[in-house]
Amino acid sequence: MMFYDDPDLMKDILRQLTRLWLGLWRKVAGETRIDFVFIWEDMCYRNGPLISPALFREFLLPCYRELINGLKKEGITRFFVDTDGNCDKLIPLFVEGGVTGMLPFEIRAGMDILKVREQYPELGIIGGIDKTIFTQGPQAIKDQLLIIRQMLEYGRYIPTFDHTVPPDVSWSQYLDFCLRLKEMIYNTGA
Repeated sequence: MMFYDDPDLMKDILRQLTRLWLGLWRKVAGETRIDFVFIWEDMCYRNGPLISPALFREFLLPCYRELINGLKKEGITRFFVDTDGNCDKLIPLFVEGGVTGMLPFEIRAGMDILKVREQYPELGIIGGIDKTIFTQGPQAIKDQLLIIRQMLEYGRYIPTFDHTVPPDVSWSQYLDFCLRLKEMIYNTGA
């Protein structure tokens, strides 16, 4: 509610947090090479964002730009955001802010990694494997492997489950899937 009740305070808080994170990352970058920056947002749920794209654009996009542009000056080139749920409406804003990759692309929230790949060919995608496929039977597993194959052929994709595999999945089911996935990865040259 503070975005509406006291927008100036929210902007000040976000500016201060951006400067804090930028300062911390710069300190680390001065001591070691950084392969990527990981930003954990979790700002979406099953039906979409918890914040409107308009609020994101006004309040968060300037922070993303400042943080990422500042870190690019430190030689960092990869910026990943982790957000659960259906983030379709926020992806273009994350990309506009400089984000280069996202995860976990929850299937049960309606995320379609093939569609995201088509719309954002340069975006790194991690995840998008439905954690419930084992309970859906062999055809669901086969269908999921076909999607993974397509994603591997496109590139800029790391296959992994969209969250922790449920405890009712047997070790043999999981191992079989992982071996099939490993074989696919080696066969596609990814």
